[in-house]
Parts: sequence; structure tokens; C-alpha cells
Amino acid sequence: MTTTTPARSATATPAGPSRDKPRRALGLAAAARVIAGREVAVTLRDRGFIVSTLVTLVIVAGATALPAILSGGTETRTVAVVDDAGAALVQAADELAAADAPPGDEPVVSLDVLRTGGVAAAEEAIREDEADLAVLTAADDVELVALDGVPSDAADVLSRAASVQRAAAVADELGATDAQVAALQPVSLEQRRLGGGLDPTIASVVATAFGFLFSFTVFGYGMMIAQRVTEEKQSRVVELLVAAVPMRAMLVGKVLGVGALALGQVVLTVGIAAIGASLSGQGQLFQLLARSSGWFLVFFLFGFALLACLFAAAGAMAPRQEDLQQTVNPLSLAMMLPFFASVFITDRGPLLTTLSYVPLTSPLTMPRRLLIDDAAWWEPVLSLGVLAVSVAALVVLGARLYERSLLRTGSAITWRSALRRNA
Repeated sequence: MTTTTPARSATATPAGPSRDKPRRALGLAAAARVIAGREVAVTLRDRGFIVSTLVTLVIVAGATALPAILSGGTETRTVAVVDDAGAALVQAADELAAADAPPGDEPVVSLDVLRTGGVAAAEEAIREDEADLAVLTAADDVELVALDGVPSDAADVLSRAASVQRAAAVADELGATDAQVAALQPVSLEQRRLGGGLDPTIASVVATAFGFLFSFTVFGYGMMIAQRVTEEKQSRVVELLVAAVPMRAMLVGKVLGVGALALGQVVLTVGIAAIGASLSGQGQLFQLLARSSGWFLVFFLFGFALLACLFAAAGAMAPRQEDLQQTVNPLSLAMMLPFFASVFITDRGPLLTTLSYVPLTSPLTMPRRLLIDDAAWWEPVLSLGVLAVSVAALVVLGARLYERSLLRTGSAITWRSALRRNA
């Protein structure tokens, strides 16, 4: 007897999880975080990026300390004296030098007293390089002695101190009252600036430095975004990424990741400059950086966002790295205007005020106006609001250009044709 095995029904065994079921794509926020983290991780592993960043910070530290190095900071002079009168004169001159220094800055010269046993001992101290000069007092005369010439900084304060002492002695001989003696002393006129008491030259230098920092950082990191987009497009990696994550998430992730790196480098640069100013005794420079860097960083962040998506779009328009310069050129030209405005338009007036509200130039000109005390408290807020609206509009435009151009191959896409496709 022949038995037959019944055919196994396809529905007899419960269906297990299908291996062919596609993975669920990441959401916009999660995908953007992944892309941003990848951008940061890849960049921080790049030895060239790390070396260039360290070199930049060293240059900034050197440039910050350079004025103090060139000016010598406080020059300490050792002065040999032979009696109490000479010691009193040096002490009075040292106090005058300290009083001449602007608030927060160190004096130009500081005088130390070296007591010696006589004129010959004082001259020997100069020859042995134990003293820079000597003060020799005799009757009403004061003589300054040095090996190759009396230093001008020491000679100035010592001469003024001697004048003060002589005027006091003459007044005492004439029986002048204390009020009359005080009236005979040299008058030190108080100085006050309407700009808040800070040197306008230093403020202009800081504003120009902010302009350079903004322009070169935005362009450098914008090019990084564009190059990476073009590289992924040229290697066809982008086709795999698009299958897993939304295009807009790729754009947002790249801008956030590279933007975080750019902001971090700017914060480090400004911080190193502030530390260098503090350590080198440049009190006014430190005060300017401390009070203005916050606004600069805020405007930098919005200014970077204004252009970052357009750099990504420029990268998407180029099918190869060789074509990238062609698509980036319009952005380079657009950045020249704010850069030159920050360098050459430095005086208060209607032009500087107007440029501080124009989105492309406000990240550079509004911090300048704040540095020179040319803006009311509400003006940077209003300028930032105008900039934020412009950022929103250009981010939408950049995202559209990016999405429409990313998967197109062949020749490079011009801005005109890309914009026409979005009309």
C-alpha cells in the first residue's frame, strides 16, 4: 500500500519576520544628529585640521601679545643712588610713572633703587651692569649718569619729579601755605572720552580683527561643507545615503556639524586672544574683548547659518571637485562686500549705520558699532531680528537648491538654472 505525504501548506507554518522588509528610515531629527556627529568625528580625526587649528591659535596668541612685546611692557630700570635725596627722587619718579598709566594698563617704566657708597661705587655699578643709570645729587643740582645714554623713559619721569621737588622747596623757602604749594605743582588734567573711556584705536583694531575672523572662518568652513557634498556626489555615496535618510536631514546635519566646529574654533580664538591680552597687561584690549565677544559670537552664528546652506547647495551643483570653484564663485563675490565693508568703513555715520542692518554686512558692521559705542541697546536686537528672518529665507532657498541638485549628474549646474527650476 502506497502512502502519500500530503503537501505542506504554505499557510501551515506561521510566517516569521521577513528578511526582505526594508529598514525604517531615520526621522529628520535623528538622522541630522547622526550626520552631524559623523561630520564632527571625521574632522576631529583629520590631522591636517588639528595642526592648522593649533597653528592658528598660536598665531592669535602671538599677535595679541605682539603690541606688548614691541612696546616692551613695563621697562624696569635700576637706578643707583648715593644718598637719601637721590632715593627720594627715584621713589617720587616711580610714583609719577605709575600715575601716568591709563586705568587697567601697566606703567611704561618702573624704577628700582640701588643704594651705593658714593659716586665711584654708583659709576662702577653701571659699568658692571648692576644699574641702568645713576642719580647724583649735589646741592641744588641733579645729574643723571649712564653708560651709553640715559634711557628716555627714565629721564622723563626723573626730570618731572625733580621739577616737582624744586618747586616745593622754593615755595617752602618763601613761606607759602600748603594750598599755595599745591597750586605750584604740575597739573595733571583728567581725560574723559565720550566713547566710554576706551581707546578708539584699539576698538577699531578689534573690530577689524573680528571682520577678518568672521570672513575667513565662514568661507573656510563653508568650503568644507561644499567640498564634502561634492565628494559624496562624485563617489556616488550620496545615492546610498539618500536611500537611508532624508535629503534635508543630510543638509541640516552637515550644517550643524560643521557649524559646531566653526563656532568652537571662533570661541577658542577669541578666548586665546582675551587670555593673551590679560597676561600681557593690555587691560583695554581685554575689556573690549570681554564686553563685545558675546555679541560677535551671536552675529557669527547667524551669519554662518545665512551662508552655510548656500555653500551646501553650491557643492550639490558641482558633479566633480574640479567644477566646485565655478559654483562657489558667486558666494565668494557675495562675501567680498561685507569683508571690505568691515575693513574700510570704520567711521560713524549713516553708511555704517545702514550696513549694520543689511543681512550680509550686519554680522561685521554691527559688532563694530557696538565696539565704538555707536549703537543704542535696541539696535543690535533689531539688526539680529532682520538677520534671523533673512537666515530663515535663505535656509529654505538653500535647502531647495540642494535637494534639486544633489542627484543630478553630468555638467555643473549654474545658479541661474537652479533658481529657474525652483521658480
